[in-house]
This record gives sequence, structure tokens and C-alpha cells, in this order.
Amino acid sequence: MTIECDIWLNGGNSDGFYVKGQTVSGVAEFKISKEQRFNKIIISLKGTGKLRIQQKIKIHQQVRENSYFKYELFENIEEIVQLSTKGTTYAPGVYTLPFNFVVPKDIPPSFAYNEKKRGRRIKCRIKHRIKITFCQFGVITNSTKKFKKEIYIAASVRPRVTTLPLIYGAQKQIIQLFNFQKKLIYIKVKIESSILKPGDTIKFSYEVTNDSNVNIITVRVRLMEVYTFKAQGKGKTKVAVKTSDLVLRSQRIRRRTSYREALELKLPKTASSVDFAKIVMRDYYVWITVVLPCPRRNIVLKIPVLVDVTLDETIVNKNNSVFINNFIQDIKKYEQSNENKFFNLFKKM
Repeated sequence: MTIECDIWLNGGNSDGFYVKGQTVSGVAEFKISKEQRFNKIIISLKGTGKLRIQQKIKIHQQVRENSYFKYELFENIEEIVQLSTKGTTYAPGVYTLPFNFVVPKDIPPSFAYNEKKRGRRIKCRIKHRIKITFCQFGVITNSTKKFKKEIYIAASVRPRVTTLPLIYGAQKQIIQLFNFQKKLIYIKVKIESSILKPGDTIKFSYEVTNDSNVNIITVRVRLMEVYTFKAQGKGKTKVAVKTSDLVLRSQRIRRRTSYREALELKLPKTASSVDFAKIVMRDYYVWITVVLPCPRRNIVLKIPVLVDVTLDETIVNKNNSVFINNFIQDIKKYEQSNENKFFNLFKKM
């Protein structure tokens, strides 16, 4: 089957960036140099996710590597342009096929991740594409030719938390030597809003009540980006990454005293949560650690924050070049890597 095809997007959308609910329209232009017969031509919007986790384990002084995979289909919206059992013959020339799709609201965003650390490697990719398929039915076998163009979709998140102020808390019992009375350390955190847009400020306050005989070294606060991966045959794999080197620390909190503080943390302008996928989720957490003297374990409280890019009108209207360029470049850098060959096994899916 000799055929050339280019897929063009309408509206001057050369970067191919879209948000949920927007229309993806354009033209598939194909050229044939000699007479061809096609039984079926399909144009589709298809979204897929692929995950692989490689984990090295040591058994009886031998190192073995286990691999875990998962493939996920998100959307497959097809538009059959032509369907004929006998086939339709096309003379040599150039032909155009228009297409028009609406981006679904419950799909994950385009995404790429590649991490290797401590004997473990994780690669994950979520891709959305416009695909055109030319089919020829034969007596023994069928012949198909496919052409694809990736588009970049920024998606929303499910409201897993409320937009209203929320209160979180934790406590720890402290037992002193030669004193069997149990003393408590409490921490209570109030966050003003847990669903924000990129670049917003997280506003929260906390109160620590130290009813014990132990001095608290400090209360440490930082913003973390947390990925949760789920491959077939393996439990959830979590990876926490610092969004910046900024760490807020309180003064020492002496025994039988309390301490209050109101703080603000700035979300990165390029931050975005990943939702609506089984293979991966990405959220942000205000990570609050009450640091206790050794050998006591610290108190750790993790406050979730969802970053919904569709709340930002500058992103929806494609006026936020900082976010859009970073969003697309992160994916292109991943694609340019020569180390992603293992995903070739998914190409036919």
C-alpha cells in the first residue's frame, strides 16, 4: 500500500495543545501516486497509557530483575469516513478528509515520566493522538496503513477533596522512663483550600500542643510532588519529589507549651495533578514533620493539594506560554530519549 499522509490541525493550533471539552478539528491530507482501493478509512482520537517498572531484588546472594507492565486505554473515538465491502477506488492525486472531535472530560492529561534510582526504574507515558487508518480487505489477509499525530491534552481532576477549609490532625504518645504516664503531642492543621490552579498560594496554619516532657526540635514544612504508580501484579509504588529546596522550620517547642503559626507555600507555575488513570496519579502534598529527639519517631502529616489546570483561564484560552511550553517540552524531551525502546511492544495496541 503506497500512500503518504499529513494531519493538520485547525485554528492555528500548531502546538496541538487542548483542554477538556475543547474541539480538536483539522484535515487529514493523503496523497497516492498510483490507483488504490480502500475498503475502510477510519479517523480516530485515541488515548493510551503505558507503564513499566523494573525492580532489582536480591535472593540468595543473586540479583534478579523483575519487570511489571500495565497498558490502559482511555478514549477511542472513531469516525468511519468510508466503509465498503467491495472497496472504493481512488485515482492518483491528493485527497483531504476533515475530522472533528471533542476532548472528553474524564481522561488523564498527556504525561511522561522516567526515573531510575536505587535498583528501580519507572517509565510511564500517557499519549493522545489523532490517527487515520486505511484498510484494504484481501482474500487471505487484510492490509492496513496507519498515520498518527500526537496532541497534548491538559485535563482536570476529580473533586476528591472539598474546596472549603479542611482540618487535619495527628497525635503521638510519649512514654518517659520510670514514668508510665502517657503524655501526648498534638498537631492540628487548617488549610484554606485544597483545590488550586498552577502558581496559586497554599494558605494554611498549624498548632502544636506539647503536653509531654520532651522538647520538640522543630516543625518542618515543605511542598512535595507525589507520584503513585500501579502496574499489573505489583502493589502501589509511590515516589515523592521535592518541588523546590524551600523548607520552613519553626522554633524549638518546649515541653508543656503550645505553638501556632500561619504559613504560605507557592505552587510552581507549571504544577498540574494527574487523575483519571489507573497506572499513575500525581498530587501535591504539604508535608509537615514534627521533629522529635532520637530515638523517638517523628510525627508526619501529609496534606493533599489538587492542582486543576482547567481553573486557570489563561491556560484554557492558551495565553499561558510558561505552562504550555513547559508541559509540551517535558513530553518531547522524553520522546527524544533513546532509552524508551521497551515501549515498542505497545505500538500495535
